[in-house]
Amino acid sequence: MRRTIFIIIAALVVIGLATGIYMWNKPHKNMQRASADLTISAPDLMTAFNEDETAANAKYLDKVIAVKGKVLETNTNGEVTTVSLLTNDDFGAISCELDQMSKQSRTAFAAGEEITLKGICAGKTIDVVLVRCVLID
Repeated sequence: MRRTIFIIIAALVVIGLATGIYMWNKPHKNMQRASADLTISAPDLMTAFNEDETAANAKYLDKVIAVKGKVLETNTNGEVTTVSLLTNDDFGAISCELDQMSKQSRTAFAAGEEITLKGICAGKTIDVVLVRCVLID
């Protein structure tokens, strides 16, 4: 009886370790080649989150989305560049963190410039946050 319990526990530990190692070494999604699940304008995305955050999370969270909008500002903090897109909300913007694993065609954008960025929606704090963003030409 003890031997059977020991074998079951050992098997569960091995399965857990194998799953952990697989998840740790799982390759990241190539954002340059990833297709957008949805395309939306920056003001419409902010409106969706402001009107019903739960429904917006269900629709956009952890999905690759393409967001089109006017650049509000570009900030670089160390190696991280964040592009903020203008919305119809006085207090929030769409905050797009450029992907450090992708070769970016450019990282500087002029205020007022119309661009489309593709990234993974991470939800809303004050801003709606997109991570691992790349410029769509």
